[in-house]
Amino acid sequence: MGVYPTLLDKEIIMLMYEAGMRKVKLAIESGSERVLKEVMHRNFNLGSIKEIVKECHKYNMHVSGSFVIGMIGETKEEIVETLDFSTAVGLDGVAFETAVPLPGTDFYYEAVEKGYLPASYSFRNAVMADKSILNIPKGSPDFVMHPDELAKMIERKERDFSALRNSSS
Repeated sequence: MGVYPTLLDKEIIMLMYEAGMRKVKLAIESGSERVLKEVMHRNFNLGSIKEIVKECHKYNMHVSGSFVIGMIGETKEEIVETLDFSTAVGLDGVAFETAVPLPGTDFYYEAVEKGYLPASYSFRNAVMADKSILNIPKGSPDFVMHPDELAKMIERKERDFSALRNSSS
């Protein structure tokens, strides 16, 4: 579970440190302002993330970020933007997850309405899947890439991120 970035400021970070916290995971979710605001309906500015990471590092806290990739309406360019953002802000660790439609959310209802969920959809199985479970037809305006391609992009970025962090330590 990650901390929503809007909850953190210098005072809160200092109090977290004083309380013994040495690791924090930021629920950044996307490196694209448009995806955050228009697709995920999140209300924070990505510009604040670098400052939050810097402030946490001031207290020698390990800062990781979690990202969700593969939302309906997200473009390939925005996926790449998110993958690149993860290294640009100085995070110590990353977690990339493919978007999973949680029953009761707008994302779930949109996936159901557009027929993108498999007939055998189960939230429990979807969470355990190693790639996107959305069945978006190739000719659809929502089609961005095959789930295998998305999984490979994520694996490559995780490998590159790990290599980058290992070379700088």
